[in-house]
Amino acid sequence: MNEIYSGLGDYFSFGFADVSQAGYFDGLPKEIRQAVLQNQSRFHSFEEMKAYAEKQKHKHKGKKK
Repeated sequence: MNEIYSGLGDYFSFGFADVSQAGYFDGLPKEIRQAVLQNQSRFHSFEEMKAYAEKQKHKHKGKKK
């Protein structure tokens, strides 16, 4: 795992080390960001967080139809 990830809790509290990662998170819909924050202890990398966020986006998309 990348040394930058000492714990994702730090990233949600203090900001992402990578601007593109922060941009991805900031660009998520509010309800997806909230779901990610509520489950942040489950993620050990940006990739894990992104996969979770993408699943949540698909779930929310299905509910809006």
